[in-house]
Amino acid sequence: MKDTISSNNLWCGLNYHINGSEPVPDKFIVDNHLNPAYKAWVRQNQHVLSWIVASVSKSVLP
Repeated sequence: MKDTISSNNLWCGLNYHINGSEPVPDKFIVDNHLNPAYKAWVRQNQHVLSWIVASVSKSVLP
């Protein structure tokens, strides 16, 4: 699992979702408008989560 996550992670440049090296962007910006950077972060985070779930054996999943 670790090798798969590392390969996909480095290839796509999303390792900060795993190691927390970059903070999550603020959800809202001026005048309570949704921050586009936050929307992009959520989408990327869902990709990372799906890679993790796809990489573990079925016996580990709930």
